[in-house]
Amino acid sequence: MKRTHLRLTLHSQSLQRSRMSRLAQLYVWALVVFYAASPVHSFGRMEYHHQLTKRSMSSKHSMLDGKTFDYVIAGGGQAGAALAGRLSENPNVTVAVIEAGVSGTSPDDSARLDIPSANLYNSSSSTYMDWQFTTEKQVYLDGKTRSWPRGKVVGGSSAINGLYYVRHSKEEQNAWAKLIGDESNWGWDKMYHAMKKSEHFVHPLDQPREVAHIYWDPSSHGKYGPVGITWPAISYPQVGAFVDTSSNVASPYNSDPNNGKSWGTFVAALTINSTDWTRSFARAAYIDPVVSRPNLKVLAEHRVSRIMFDTSNKDSVKATGVKFKKTRHGKEYTVHAKREVIVASGTVNTPQILQLSGIGEKNLLKSKNINVVVNLPGVGEHLQDHMSTGVVWSPKNSSLMPPQIVTGNAKVDSFTNSGTAYVNASTVMGNKWPQYIKEVKRNKTAAVNALQAPWEVKKGYEATYDAVTKLLNSPIGAVELLLSLTFGNVQVQAAMQHPMSRGKIYLNSADVFDAPVINPRYMEQRSDMDIMFAGAKLAQKVGQTDPLNSYMGSQVNPSVNTTTREQWIGWLRNQLHTEFHPCGTASMMPRNLGGVVNNELLVYGTSNLRVVDASVIPILPSAHLMSVVYGIAEIAADIIKSEYSKGKKSANVRTQSSSNQSNSDKTGIATSSDSRKSNGGSQMTTSSTGNGSDHTKGAVSGTGSSNNSSKNDDYDDNAKGSSQVGATQHRSGAAPDRQIPTIAVLLPAAIIALNSFI
Repeated sequence: MKRTHLRLTLHSQSLQRSRMSRLAQLYVWALVVFYAASPVHSFGRMEYHHQLTKRSMSSKHSMLDGKTFDYVIAGGGQAGAALAGRLSENPNVTVAVIEAGVSGTSPDDSARLDIPSANLYNSSSSTYMDWQFTTEKQVYLDGKTRSWPRGKVVGGSSAINGLYYVRHSKEEQNAWAKLIGDESNWGWDKMYHAMKKSEHFVHPLDQPREVAHIYWDPSSHGKYGPVGITWPAISYPQVGAFVDTSSNVASPYNSDPNNGKSWGTFVAALTINSTDWTRSFARAAYIDPVVSRPNLKVLAEHRVSRIMFDTSNKDSVKATGVKFKKTRHGKEYTVHAKREVIVASGTVNTPQILQLSGIGEKNLLKSKNINVVVNLPGVGEHLQDHMSTGVVWSPKNSSLMPPQIVTGNAKVDSFTNSGTAYVNASTVMGNKWPQYIKEVKRNKTAAVNALQAPWEVKKGYEATYDAVTKLLNSPIGAVELLLSLTFGNVQVQAAMQHPMSRGKIYLNSADVFDAPVINPRYMEQRSDMDIMFAGAKLAQKVGQTDPLNSYMGSQVNPSVNTTTREQWIGWLRNQLHTEFHPCGTASMMPRNLGGVVNNELLVYGTSNLRVVDASVIPILPSAHLMSVVYGIAEIAADIIKSEYSKGKKSANVRTQSSSNQSNSDKTGIATSSDSRKSNGGSQMTTSSTGNGSDHTKGAVSGTGSSNNSSKNDDYDDNAKGSSQVGATQHRSGAAPDRQIPTIAVLLPAAIIALNSFI
């Protein structure tokens, strides 16, 4: 009896185990399929920390010192990080990045960088993650210096800025292309494609869509790029009131400002990950998902002190590597470049590095005891920047304002300002418009002659002066209006978009640890102050008009007693500050116009030295520059890849690290970051193939879910976002860099799980 009972018991247990085994198999294999197909999953967080341990990102000089890489990138800011991510898609090339700032991966750094509202209430500005530049005293303002915050961290200013994703206009991009004579690489079509290639767009939630009056056209956005683009999870009634008021008073509503017609009133999208409401920036988008690539090394907390050259060919010198240092008095190290050196250090530091390396105006270099490698007078010249101020009111009802702190609630903390209007010059100037444009044209000769610069630079100034004058006669925004709900007040800001004044950046000394001299020459041209004054008055008018005015208390700044032009000008000279969009100091223009790089971003007089950042932009566009810089980096990557695929130079790679290349590194940039930084997941699928009625709420008429089909040229564009990733992978929504590793992790787990049941 006992034996029978034992047999029955054992049989029962066996059946139970068998059923459990089958259930386990089904369960585990379901997990395998689900996670393999999912673009973002819980393994991302584990993978992220595991990757960091591989020390592909470090602050130790030994990672690069004495070694050779195919590409050495001087600067790991927005453009440098994006370019490094794209170039390292090819497992057969090696890429080294040297960034002066910190990696930004510590918990304290992340608390500042990741949370959108932290850019205001726990700001990285004036910290170790900010270069904390200051300008020279500005003669035409109040005779005082101006603060110039710039990101000093991997990811650069994309990590500390206001997150605005605002594109420029087709006309501005084509004016740039005309200056360099290359519409193929630098016309609007190419730039539009490149910007969409970087973008992972997700439509807004219902609350901000309804409250802020957000509309969008899906066809103008990219869906498979690494940079998350969406709106905050929550908005406030003042934003919708601004949209309605500005549409009536300043510039009509634009339901699609991203398609090359960038003017009008709208709510700007922001660089935010829709899955967790964190900031999406260059490091998180382009580096973090692929930081384990053995062919990519990122060295933080070191400065490139100079570029090394082979000068045997005086007409076309060759960059052979760079010198770098951690501290002013520390040891200087060397890393060699087999193919190219690429300077991506931004509008301030790029001209400084070039000049320290012997590339610049010869008299300046000689005055600093620097040997002249290439006499290039345009280095550091053509500096342009947006200037901004704001009219401030107290709120009528403080309870309707966003929290003025970082709350710890991800959705609440995703809110940052984005109410926007780009107003053309004729509207801004009103009845003074005819006189204003005549004065601008009449003043050209005097402005060019008064510029203290080499003759080539003067010719370039004349060319850009003419180009900007044409833009002033177009619908393009001459002034940007911004709604700000911060620091306990309501502010309508005004920012001049097309300055006629030009500044410069040049060496203070031959030591890279001495900040260069920054002299924007703000308001040197009277026309700049004229349009700035008119823009400030327009901002006041918007704030004084319903429905926005119904949320306003009393005017705080300037005082209500500021009424005359003289009083306003006096106020502006004291209040004007940078909008943080400098460009032009290594301009892409012909050499005889003071240009620094050609249409392939090669520095004149060199064979393999490129510049890839905002410094190459020859005409400051009416936009926030982040979108443009991503476009520049994407185009640069395509140019470089194309050249070497055609056999321009040897592709024999040989650094110490590429022999263990994994399959995961043979794919392109991940379409979304790790789970902490992810841009997509189920929301990405929803935005492309989900419920059509939900997706098209607020969408432009005629652009519903049917536009999110293979007929949308952006699908084809972005399916080719990486030369290493097939269109099928992208269309499926899979994250290329994670698909294979995920399966590799889950299959052993499945076997272990099964063995435990059997």
